[in-house]
Amino acid sequence: MSRIFIAGVLALGAFTLAHSLSALAGGEKAGSKANPTDVEFLQMAAAGHNADIQLGRLAQLKGANADVKSFAGRLVKDHEAAYAELAKLLKNRKLAILSGLEWQNRDDAKKLLVLKGDEFDRLYVETMVRHHEKDETAYDNQAKNGKEDDVKTYASSTLPGIRQHLKEARTLQKTVGQGQNGTK
Repeated sequence: MSRIFIAGVLALGAFTLAHSLSALAGGEKAGSKANPTDVEFLQMAAAGHNADIQLGRLAQLKGANADVKSFAGRLVKDHEAAYAELAKLLKNRKLAILSGLEWQNRDDAKKLLVLKGDEFDRLYVETMVRHHEKDETAYDNQAKNGKEDDVKTYASSTLPGIRQHLKEARTLQKTVGQGQNGTK
């Protein structure tokens, strides 16, 4: 009995996964056409928020520098709020986003998992600079060139927070790993 139940749950999970992938690949609302460029942006935004939340939680646990931990906490809070807004856009389009990290972000997480102390802090901050530089470009482009008004509005309203995170990460990048006297 329990094997049949587990097999049923696994089959349902596989069906749900296939349906989610189909929705992502097709990028269409039921009964209407969503702009493929906007759908691609929404997918990228969801993956980015998810990665920054997960890596931020990791930094809160493994970070050595109090400023890095504080920065990570702000990122988690801000990206969770931005993701909640994004979820409304996804729901309106009947798009599902799979949980977990995409392969690029999994590589970042794997590298961070084996580090500790100043090495962890340096790589985490470097990763956040890289992520937010990429995000700044994508969100700016979407705000200017997106096709659907609600997606453009989301991009333009989220962009200031991304720029603030990038500014903070760059500032941290200059000081992380240095001792109190400014030496490494």
